[in-house]
Amino acid sequence: MFVEGGGLPGRYRTAEFHFHWGSRDDTGSEHAIEGVKYPLEMHVVNYAARYDTLTEAVDQDDGLAVLGVLFQISDRDNPAFEPLAESLQYIHKAGEFQMVGGVRLRSLLPKDTSRFYRYSGSLTTPKCFETVTWTIFEEPQKISARQLARLRDLLHEDGHYSDVTNDPKSGSVGGAHNAHNYLVDNWRPLQALHSRIIKQSFPFASPRTDPMALRKGRRQIISVPQVPGLLDNMALGMQRSGTLGYHNAGASPQGRQLI
Repeated sequence: MFVEGGGLPGRYRTAEFHFHWGSRDDTGSEHAIEGVKYPLEMHVVNYAARYDTLTEAVDQDDGLAVLGVLFQISDRDNPAFEPLAESLQYIHKAGEFQMVGGVRLRSLLPKDTSRFYRYSGSLTTPKCFETVTWTIFEEPQKISARQLARLRDLLHEDGHYSDVTNDPKSGSVGGAHNAHNYLVDNWRPLQALHSRIIKQSFPFASPRTDPMALRKGRRQIISVPQVPGLLDNMALGMQRSGTLGYHNAGASPQGRQLI
């Protein structure tokens, strides 16, 4: 699977996709649009095709391109997510796996992939290499409360208490125990913008000063000419069954991913 177009500086090979989610419906995403966070965010991790492996590309300036998809709660199930939701009922702890069929990654992305925000940033999991071209799609996708509950029912590591959890209100990492043992709030707090410029691929519908909130305070925002959608000329999807499981990819809650 490959990703290209949409202003990306080349062709990128898809390595994996994973999710970040919260314990409440008003938090969970690692990005916020106009100050609003979402309960779920999917990341599709891709590395430049000029490198042989993800490991080789991860610390290169042009190494990674990550697609971010936000999800909002719907009264109806998302059929594209249902194969994952069905498999999740058989997974409870780290190290457990389940074969998944019928998942097409393209169907989890917005139909219109030409409307997105773009900036240069970092991975949100340790070691947080600043080698990522981020693409955050404007249009949120849908997920039902039932489907999201399948993620929230996963147990933290081997079912033990968490020593470190995110504080959704302050955006900080603290030392409170996760009293219910559930794997939730595996998101990184919003980071300072520093000198980064956030671009958007579509015209402003109305005057805005905060189309994408990466930190509190003022931001530099520019609008770039509309470009063809990512993946427009590509058949991106899982053509065969994959393996679903989760593992602890780091010492902090930001490192725990569903893969």
